[in-house]
Amino acid sequence: MTRITKNRAVAQTPESAHEAKIIQMPTNEQPAKVKTEKLLDGLWQFAHATLWFGEKFNKAEITHFKKLIEAHFQKNKTPQQNFKELVQRICLAKRYADYSKDKKLAQAGDWLKIGNPEGLSGTLIPYEEIKFLRQYESDCETGIQVLANGLLLYMGSPFYFKTCVNSLSRLNESALIQFFYNTIINLQYYCV
Repeated sequence: MTRITKNRAVAQTPESAHEAKIIQMPTNEQPAKVKTEKLLDGLWQFAHATLWFGEKFNKAEITHFKKLIEAHFQKNKTPQQNFKELVQRICLAKRYADYSKDKKLAQAGDWLKIGNPEGLSGTLIPYEEIKFLRQYESDCETGIQVLANGLLLYMGSPFYFKTCVNSLSRLNESALIQFFYNTIINLQYYCV
């Protein structure tokens, strides 16, 4: 189990292989408060690394995409809550596209538009269903929750890199680890 203390994360050996590892920071012990602009950069880099890996976009397109992502932020939630939710919804879209042989994701600009049921907006209902199921099954889509929490922690401090990777490794989530690595590389390369 991973235990987060005031300034450090401590990995502990799980009692069972199926035990959920959720990186959760108490609200009064957040690492550096991450600004919304940095979260938008992180969300865009995550979406790019996960959904359109290898595609090149110019600065004008990226600025436009970040504005589209920001439109998905709900006013009744903190930027951190929005970030974690959207990371999980992007993961759901990727899994759906990977497992549906006839389904292909739209271009980034179309996929990110508010109201597009074939895009990010269309992931809200499956995400809400998973949130509901988590009330009864704590291990429902745990990997994407761990990834979202870990990526948020990393955005506040790179110190949490290994904590997230180790937690995802214990869950045998190799695809999510790859998404995390690709996002970190994009953040280091594009957001210097």
